[in-house]
Amino acid sequence: MLLIQDLFKSFRINNGQFPVIDNLNLQVNKGEFVSILGPNGCGKTTLLNIIAGIEPYTYGSIKINNKPIKNSKIGYIFQNFNETLFPWLNSVENISLPLKFVGLNKKECLLKVKSLCEKYNIQIPLNRYPYALSGGEQQLVAIARAIIVNPDLILMDEPFSSLDLYTTLTIQKKIFEIRNKSCFTTIFVSHRLEDALYLLNRIIIFSNRPIKIILDMKNPLKYPRKEKLLISKNFRRLKKDLQKFLFENYNQ
Repeated sequence: MLLIQDLFKSFRINNGQFPVIDNLNLQVNKGEFVSILGPNGCGKTTLLNIIAGIEPYTYGSIKINNKPIKNSKIGYIFQNFNETLFPWLNSVENISLPLKFVGLNKKECLLKVKSLCEKYNIQIPLNRYPYALSGGEQQLVAIARAIIVNPDLILMDEPFSSLDLYTTLTIQKKIFEIRNKSCFTTIFVSHRLEDALYLLNRIIIFSNRPIKIILDMKNPLKYPRKEKLLISKNFRRLKKDLQKFLFENYNQ
């Protein structure tokens, strides 16, 4: 479980403080698949970076399973996932990088990667380097690296933003497969209502800066979900309702 209490974050600009997150309180239960939506530049990525321990915060409390974030295992799939793959490492070496930090040797890393790919049916050329992989294969490497340590929490920052529609649908299907086998607690940041409605079981919408939660709703669409859901009446109705909500709240 992720528990955020009274989180405040500001940036210093010139001689003043610029608040980005204003006393945010958020609880994400174990196994939840949560989407965060909000306008460009509101602070969604800043929040993920804070949860990951990359970005400091001004005050407040963040705990994962009642532990400080520094004592937690967090998988992070960045927006520019292809830029986070080391070009001098092949797929196995990129995926197993977190394992090396905890002391596993080369043989142990290879066995772990092969076991992971077999468990989740992740089909990628393990000996190829990033430049020789397609965008979808690079994304699968990034996903595999995020889950190789069986994390307490997975963070996804717009993971489909640089993928075409067909590859996006393929990766979405793979995410469903992974979720069906291991219900990782996940926070998924996106600008696309379609991603939130199709993938996630809870949708949170942030305000403009400084961010506050203006909507926290359970996704009424039941699992399992197939591609045909994207053109169903229920899906279109929910999307239209959320679009109306966003328009009313961001154009005041």
